[in-house]
Amino acid sequence: MRNLSLSLAVALAVVACGTSPQDSAPAPTTGSAKQAISGGADDSGHPFALGLRINGGGTCSAALIAPNLVLTARHCVSPVSTGGSIDATSVFTGNYPANELQVTTSPDMGSGSFRAVREVVTPTNNKSQGNDVALLILQANVPASEATPITPSVQHAIFNTKRYGGSVAGIGYGVTMTSGNDSGQRRIRQNIPITCIDGSKTPCDTVVDGSNVRLLAVTEFMAGEGLCSGDSGSTAYEQQSLTAGAPISFGVASRVFSNGSSTNGAVCGQYVVYSRTDSHKDFIIATAKRAASLGGYAEPAWTTAVAPDPEDTPYVAPPKPPAATPKALGETCTVNKDCTSKLCLAPGDDKFVCTQACSDTKACPNGFSCDSNYCFKAAAPDPTSSSSGAAEPTPASTTTTTSGCSTSPAGAGTNAVWMGLSALGLLLLRAGRRKAMQRRRVVN
Repeated sequence: MRNLSLSLAVALAVVACGTSPQDSAPAPTTGSAKQAISGGADDSGHPFALGLRINGGGTCSAALIAPNLVLTARHCVSPVSTGGSIDATSVFTGNYPANELQVTTSPDMGSGSFRAVREVVTPTNNKSQGNDVALLILQANVPASEATPITPSVQHAIFNTKRYGGSVAGIGYGVTMTSGNDSGQRRIRQNIPITCIDGSKTPCDTVVDGSNVRLLAVTEFMAGEGLCSGDSGSTAYEQQSLTAGAPISFGVASRVFSNGSSTNGAVCGQYVVYSRTDSHKDFIIATAKRAASLGGYAEPAWTTAVAPDPEDTPYVAPPKPPAATPKALGETCTVNKDCTSKLCLAPGDDKFVCTQACSDTKACPNGFSCDSNYCFKAAAPDPTSSSSGAAEPTPASTTTTTSGCSTSPAGAGTNAVWMGLSALGLLLLRAGRRKAMQRRRVVN
């Protein structure tokens, strides 16, 4: 799964991915609830991916999940209160009559035969965002010789990395670019990376608008580009399962976020939002059981409860370690924020300690001395100094010798040299101290 943190705080088109009989005009640049597999290829090998005809003219996509049961997007079969857009305020306002809906397994909706819908079944929650899923019960079963139903992921979480990979395939009947009019032909695009799923290590809480409000419900997930008008209701086929010939549905295409550009030359959806099948488990299973009864076949195996995997448990990020207690004056430090005083300096020996400013009018605390306008621990007294009370050493006796016309104590020349070196050493020590103080560094 791609680890992508998004802030969609730019001008985007939030578009539901289906067409309707009113879609003769080009899709608007923002706020439209209409949105083919762009950048893909014509497909004739996956008859379980269905075309959905609405009111005799609109186009959506769908998938067969049981002999007489079809999974699609709710906005394909229900009007949305916000017109063409789907957002946090949108609600569904009822369903189209079943006799206005038809599906086909043909790769070309223009020449294929259609099957009638018996019943439209939708979730009880009418809120559009996160509930953009619907089921259609057909009047007659689709024979296995025509299409084999797929499996919706309802028994395991779609973020279960033990069972599933991080990419999906899209198969739909939509147009190939925003201004196109070539819907009705089934197309496929594979290996679309999943961007985020709540419950995984890459949740969708970073997908926000300019006001930092998240744009996806927890019952949705997002994947990369590829969908356009007419692809609403198409399934996100888990890529590994599709490749293996036993396709699993992760969810149905609800809407796209588009910034007006695309890597494949089509201006459709840069990011596709899907309503999750695992989030609608009870609704899908209950309807599937009823459809099996109406169709006279055994309930699909995926309606039977199974033991969950540990990987079905939502990921919980570990708590952040507690902030370190700020260090007191004189304690070793690494950066300024380590210190209560917010000041970490090296007094010249590269051992950084917490300090604070001082001056003639601002004294240091007891045990500290002001050195170059900063407080450092005062040096311990020298036990060998005369102030310590130690007895002065007894001066060595001297012997007078004569050399020419002058006299001097024995060793006087040597003592003079030693005294000169001592004075020079003291000067060098002081200069070194000043230089070390000049090398003091502040660590931010």
